[in-house]
Amino acid sequence: MAQPRLPVPQLMKAALLTAMAILIPIVSPVKIVIPPASFTLLSHLPIFIGMFISPQVAVLVNLGASAGFLLAGFPPEIVARALSQTIFVVIFSIYIKRYKKQFPWDNPWKVQGLSFLIGCVHGAGEALAVLFFYLFIAGIPLTSQWIYHSLLGLVMAGTVIHSMFDFMIAFLIARRIQILPPAEYKK
Repeated sequence: MAQPRLPVPQLMKAALLTAMAILIPIVSPVKIVIPPASFTLLSHLPIFIGMFISPQVAVLVNLGASAGFLLAGFPPEIVARALSQTIFVVIFSIYIKRYKKQFPWDNPWKVQGLSFLIGCVHGAGEALAVLFFYLFIAGIPLTSQWIYHSLLGLVMAGTVIHSMFDFMIAFLIARRIQILPPAEYKK
């Protein structure tokens, strides 16, 4: 019998996290939508937890989150942003998988630094997705004021902050449910 690509426990975690990722944009009581930006409370949480498990789980969860934004009726540029998250998800889930045991998870400055780095790549990817969408798909001419305010302000900076917030909550949950190495308390 052929071995499954994902072990059953990981497949189960992927399914549960994907279900959460689909439901969050649909049922979240806190959604701020200012196209091309949107901020949905804890929408990255299942993705980040998936990143702590494995790259395959993280990508599956991200695709589910993108479907959730589509099903929730978000504008197409916001669905494109959700799909663009695959870039940072692949990069950093591979990094986390490779350095999970060596990374100093007990050092809050290094964890926050990783969170900031992820947020910057995340924000840049989403800004590029919006720029690509407006220029090549929607054919909308862009002004420098729009690029400064909407693209860099709302999308990029807003995504960095939102990403860091969700990352830290996912980090605390991953620690608690022992996906990440437990904290070492010094006496």
